[in-house]
Amino acid sequence: FMEAVREGAELGAGQIFLTGDNVLVEGGAVLDTTQGPTNGINSSLGYVFSDTYNERNIEGGAILTVANGFIDFTAPLVNPDYPQNSITVEDGAALRTLGTIGFSTNGPVSLGEAEFNARYLSLAVPSINIGTAESFAEAEAAGALGSGVRLSQTLLERLVRPTVPGQTPIERFELTVGESINLFGDVDFNLRAATGDSSAALVLNTPSIYGWGDAGDVATIT
Repeated sequence: FMEAVREGAELGAGQIFLTGDNVLVEGGAVLDTTQGPTNGINSSLGYVFSDTYNERNIEGGAILTVANGFIDFTAPLVNPDYPQNSITVEDGAALRTLGTIGFSTNGPVSLGEAEFNARYLSLAVPSINIGTAESFAEAEAAGALGSGVRLSQTLLERLVRPTVPGQTPIERFELTVGESINLFGDVDFNLRAATGDSSAALVLNTPSIYGWGDAGDVATIT
């Protein structure tokens, strides 16, 4: 089933969790926890959030959270007997919090020209591909580009750039994967340059990092 927040809807609380096979936030919808309580259960208390309650019953589901406090996700588990889940945030949507905006899914994530206002950003998926439009095209033509959420410096800058006066500065962007982070071509993935803040932290939780490209290509993560 699809969990959808429609255009014109406004949700307010201390913590918002949208869960379902597919999660959609339409343009014009607002998810805002900035006026809500800040004492909810979160990962600063030692909790880790997951898309399934045990590894023997992997049903999964997509999770989008906008929550005051720090929310830390484990990598989503993949069951080939179940279809992929997805998360879509359309152009013109607004997600605002004093804490975390987090995305957890075993399938695609589509993030439009929306307002993402948080101290912490979190993306938990099976695999992530980092590159440029050119390097992705080259890898795809060579048959080297597998499934995975695609990230680029351009997308990173759009996610963390201030969109409203007084926006909460990004302090931490966490990438959590169950399989691998894959770097394609000559790429510079730089959170500090995107935010203009040398103290911003890019956190990678991954069992492996792979690279693909030519002999002279250099991949940098900062």
